Amino acid sequence: MEDIARATNLRVDDAAFALSECGLLMRRLSSSTVEDEEEHREVVVITRSLVEKVAKERNVKRMYMDLTCVIP
Repeated sequence: MEDIARATNLRVDDAAFALSECGLLMRRLSSSTVEDEEEHREVVVITRSLVEKVAKERNVKRMYMDLTCVIP
């Protein structure tokens, strides 16, 4: 979540809220056994199919940018 927030120039809680509002924030509980002690952590899952589904539902237009006009 911190990587997404940094890449989008948002605070972590704002990025989480935005993902949740558009239906891209999915939580799965991952458990692993570490020396007979169970550790639970939350994992954020965003798949390409979820992104495409949300884009279609919200009528997001495909962005077109001529890469010859972009300064590297």
